[in-house]
Amino acid sequence: MNYSCHWQQIGCEFGTDKANAHTYMPVYERFLGPMASDKVNLLEIGILNGNSLRMWLKLFPNGHIYALDYQPSPITDPRLTTFIGYQQDPNIASLFEPESLDVIIDDGGHYRWLQRDSVQILWPALMVGGLYFIEDILTDDYPNEVALWREDPDCVFT
Repeated sequence: MNYSCHWQQIGCEFGTDKANAHTYMPVYERFLGPMASDKVNLLEIGILNGNSLRMWLKLFPNGHIYALDYQPSPITDPRLTTFIGYQQDPNIASLFEPESLDVIIDDGGHYRWLQRDSVQILWPALMVGGLYFIEDILTDDYPNEVALWREDPDCVFT
């Protein structure tokens, strides 16, 4: 099975920018595809129109999806828990037990300081061996973001 084609199709089906504007779906499939039937606890920072939340619910039929945004979620589902808040707020750490999340995806504020704050705040909630993805690290306002992240020895770029 050509995984990247499958997940890319599903991303397009739900109209998420992860498939349409960016090339994230092959990367997600590579790392998350083997977990698709597991009871994954996935947090996505940033809800926007809810398209990626719908997609994660389909891709992880046995999982639970959590979402954090400063706006309410436009969708509801029994396997979806949403929180209203800001990703840089230290109080969001109390929303999750230590090592309770298998996957964290930061698609919230696309600035390094916000992304770095989220990593520091949410890292204890990530399971040992869990995966933390940060999207959109290159912005027009901060063109050297990639170089700064590459200096971090814990970051892996694909």
